[in-house]
Amino acid sequence: SSDLRQAFADVVFAGLVKGMSEGLKYGIEHGRAGRDLVAIEAYDPEADS
Repeated sequence: SSDLRQAFADVVFAGLVKGMSEGLKYGIEHGRAGRDLVAIEAYDPEADS
């Protein structure tokens, strides 16, 4: 039936949107973590200033 097909499509679409949202969130958090590590590695308290 078309109602069942539409319900299935709605569930699949909602799952895709959630997955993309979580993937984007992970990408942003991962990017921040990488940037933070670079800042930590660049800091050398024994270096001449």
